Amino acid sequence: MSLPKVLLISFAPDHSSGVNRVHDCAGGAFALEVYQSATDKVNESLASRVLSMKLPRLFLHLLRSDAQVFWAWGLDACFIASFATVLRPGIKLIWDITDINPRLLSDSWRARLLRAIEGLLLRRADLLLLTSPAFFSEYFEGRIAPQKVAVIENLLPGTPPVDFPPPPVGGPCVIVYSGIFRAPVVLKVLREVAESMPGEVEFHLHGYPDRSIEAGEFEALVSGCPGIHFHGRFKPAELPQIYAKAHLAWGFLDPDANDNERWLLTNRIYNGVSFSRPVITNSDTYCGTVVAERKIGATCHLSADEIRALLRALMADGRARYEALRRDMPPPATAFLSGHYREVIEQLLGASHGRDHPVSPPRGQVESSYR
Repeated sequence: MSLPKVLLISFAPDHSSGVNRVHDCAGGAFALEVYQSATDKVNESLASRVLSMKLPRLFLHLLRSDAQVFWAWGLDACFIASFATVLRPGIKLIWDITDINPRLLSDSWRARLLRAIEGLLLRRADLLLLTSPAFFSEYFEGRIAPQKVAVIENLLPGTPPVDFPPPPVGGPCVIVYSGIFRAPVVLKVLREVAESMPGEVEFHLHGYPDRSIEAGEFEALVSGCPGIHFHGRFKPAELPQIYAKAHLAWGFLDPDANDNERWLLTNRIYNGVSFSRPVITNSDTYCGTVVAERKIGATCHLSADEIRALLRALMADGRARYEALRRDMPPPATAFLSGHYREVIEQLLGASHGRDHPVSPPRGQVESSYR
């Protein structure tokens, strides 16, 4: 008997998070197929996808697909897949939401209209996957039954590093900031800290700026300061080399940008755990709450004065407080995927085939996938 087919629908199929989802489904009791959208939403706007007819092409593809499950990753993919299931009601539908789109978070009539449409289409979802428990408690609660929700955080692929080296002894405090740089205000505070702590702190930036940041603005923020080293884009396989030289992971967000920033869990907390490097982040965000509760690092407000005070406290007395933070961190294995996506999809398929018990027990139902 052939395996049921699951179609992963995304407008960023080659993004590392999409690749991680595919790899985490290896060995599943289903055949996974990835829709090739020939686009990347990281570098392409929603308007350009509409004008290029990529959304209508996806809709037509879904009407012809032989998949039993549509796994839609990203809000626009969720909308199109939901419309398709109106005409194909026998298809199981997974909504997979990594972030809450800022367009939905204001009080404007457009945002209210989008939320109303989202709410209607969400009713067609058999499963809602989220990357932060706060997305449910602050936004989706009351709009979908909790038993239809699972939280799988932005865990890393692969396995924990073996015999990973301890942080460097002596020298300045080295802080790694990796990923997409989305908030100029965060970079401005980082630069202020670097300029005011010469010889004490050294920042290494690995990644690239969000398309919303002008190239000239970004260049002005990261260049010309001896304490800031910008290395550009990196491959996930290079993360061990990047964090081997670090003492801390920079996890600060812009809490004034939108509610999404206050609710999300940044990827950097999992990088920190996987390499036993404490994370410093905002105390007034959900990410800060998680970092404090799980003993992943230390928190303060996004303020150069407070960050300076925190860093000096961590590095004082032979870095005693810093070493205590490292000793209390969760095991690196807790930061890695280990069949989380495979299990929830198998559970959905088990339920859809009328089994008395799911194929695998659910992980992190609403609370979290993190263990």
